[in-house]
Amino acid sequence: MNKPQYFFLIALLFVFYITACCNCGKTTDENTVRGVIIIVDHDPFSKVAVMMENEKTYILECDKKTEKELRDNQGKHYIIKFSESKVEEGVPILVVENIEQYNYFESK
Repeated sequence: MNKPQYFFLIALLFVFYITACCNCGKTTDENTVRGVIIIVDHDPFSKVAVMMENEKTYILECDKKTEKELRDNQGKHYIIKFSESKVEEGVPILVVENIEQYNYFESK
């Protein structure tokens, strides 16, 4: 191989590396996100939300039992599987189907 071919190969590998590593909280399943559970707004209007690594935040719409678990575990990391994504008054919302807590440090 000559120099231009090496350069092209290195450039191609670099492009693959950059595009493969840019998940920012998304998992391989399109209807799943990973992030830390936070509470937004103030009582009595507070809502449960998930904040991903890229700081994109979604309000979580879920049943009372799931909401209580998430409120009790704010600051912990969860995988959120959602059935629907919508925007109401400019606020992104995920309709939660299933949640699973995970250890952030073991997943790195």
